[in-house]
Amino acid sequence: MHRELIVTSLPGETRMALLEDGVVVELGVEHRSEQSVLHGIYRGRVQRVVPSTQAAFLDIGLHRNAFLQIDQIPRGALDAWREEGRISEAGQDGAGTGNGSGASGLRLENLLRAGQPVLAQVVREPLGPKGYKVSCDLNLQGRFFDFRPLAPTGVITSRATAGPREQLRIAALIERRSTLKGEWVARSTAEQRDEETLSADIARLEADWTEIRKESLSGPPACLRAEVPMVFRYIRDVLSSGFSVIRVDSETLYGRMVNFIRQFLPGMEHKVRLYSRNYPIFEEYGVEVAFEQATRRRVRLPSGGSIIIDQTEALVAVDVNTGSFTGDTGERDETNTVTNLEAAVETARQLRLRGLGGIIVIDFIDMKEGRNRDRVFRTLQGELRRDPAFTRVAPPESRAGLVIVTRKRERPSLESALLASCPACRGSGRVRSLGAVCQDVLVRAQKKSAEFSAGLVIRAAPSVASAIRRSAILPEIRTIVAGPVAIEDAPALPEPQFELVPGAGETDGAAETRPGAAGEFLADPVVPEASLKSA
Repeated sequence: MHRELIVTSLPGETRMALLEDGVVVELGVEHRSEQSVLHGIYRGRVQRVVPSTQAAFLDIGLHRNAFLQIDQIPRGALDAWREEGRISEAGQDGAGTGNGSGASGLRLENLLRAGQPVLAQVVREPLGPKGYKVSCDLNLQGRFFDFRPLAPTGVITSRATAGPREQLRIAALIERRSTLKGEWVARSTAEQRDEETLSADIARLEADWTEIRKESLSGPPACLRAEVPMVFRYIRDVLSSGFSVIRVDSETLYGRMVNFIRQFLPGMEHKVRLYSRNYPIFEEYGVEVAFEQATRRRVRLPSGGSIIIDQTEALVAVDVNTGSFTGDTGERDETNTVTNLEAAVETARQLRLRGLGGIIVIDFIDMKEGRNRDRVFRTLQGELRRDPAFTRVAPPESRAGLVIVTRKRERPSLESALLASCPACRGSGRVRSLGAVCQDVLVRAQKKSAEFSAGLVIRAAPSVASAIRRSAILPEIRTIVAGPVAIEDAPALPEPQFELVPGAGETDGAAETRPGAAGEFLADPVVPEASLKSA
């Protein structure tokens, strides 16, 4: 497989795209002012413990608190806290299970208290109103090994490592050279490396962990170890199994990448190429159009059908439609199967391309034949196996066509990096209809009629102002307001907002509309479907 990484350095941000055999399969964006804190290790401080959910909120020195659940505290963390005098021997009774969760059978309020320092690692960045999720099961990443110092002692070798003999050699080396408790995970890059090189990586990780523990004992909440930038993290974690070429359009970034690859993937630095043409690199390799398409809600399929992707706070919904495709045979089940097979391939690609994670519900078109449903399910499974992120597919529960996929969220979604909520609808995709807004104006005028004794000026977006002039509410407002009533177009106001201003001489021009007023966008009240329209 020909794997090509395209990287462009823009003012304030870095973008990258991974191509496999010429097809864009992954996209990434990182703002330099907001570099990812994912996998960073932080010295935190407990803000409060919530017994009902067995969770704690930590201040880790960022703009939002972090969320720690009791099942994210391993046995090794409890042992470390006991050594430091934070909990007593009695506080560990019942601790320790086969899965490494040391807090089993314990209550979090007996382990943590407000103001207590806690060493934690970010495992999920904020998603909507949800803050950072952290774990006390720390993972230090090196050139050839990952080291989990608070996990049960053991050795895991990569499945990509060639042959049981090499796996045994690496495991034996770790047992000889490691001096600290914990779990060691050998990367595929450790294969065929000499003992001196591997031992140096082990020693560096152990020294780093010793230093982190010292730094964690005192001081305000802060980051102790930050994760490397997105592009370098991607090279280390995804491209360690090999790549054909990396193209970058920044001379500074080119030099840093060569040095990084020389350290982590020695012998492959010659595959990094500096792109020096005056034409945008993403346009040259067809990546820019992929960025544009990856934020669209509807994705077209080759046969004429489509999939619609909706990302919500709780899950990602994927709906499959036949569209204009009618099939070649005229058989409805065969037409649906062809569309579903194409949708299975494209959905797997879009999940990886957009960086979508969590629960994904795919609504395939109904198929009568069980063998056709099996074909679609197997196709989806096969495509998801190519995804480096951990995925799991639940078997279809019925003929309805619903399939549930869970995918590990490796990074913030592309949508969160490139899109912002609409100021008019605030991300809902819908605004109040013109008829409903006209009624809001009438209700507000009735409620505040005493303030409009000298007249009323209604300022609104042009479309709203036009609707008010034509509506039946205008004569009604004139009977309520003692003075003259004027309607002004206010292009600066987004639909459906409006302002009610008392007549001249009664006001300094301040608008009557305020947060929560009827004229402002209403986010919380339930609005009948008939009174809504597409934004």
